[in-house]
Amino acid sequence: MKQLEALMVGQAEKWATKIVVTSELRKEALRRLFQMNIHPLSLFPGVDGLGRFCGQKADLFGWE
Repeated sequence: MKQLEALMVGQAEKWATKIVVTSELRKEALRRLFQMNIHPLSLFPGVDGLGRFCGQKADLFGWE
């Protein structure tokens, strides 16, 4: 975060926004991101991303 703040010194516009998702909406938000191909495997290619992807897919859609 310190590095990002250092890069954004002098910017007049707001450059970061925090979005809080309630626990009730979490799974639905993750499902929608998954449908848009935004998931751990697309964000973190490699074994770690694959493991997270499998876990998230099982959590959201079951073991089908």
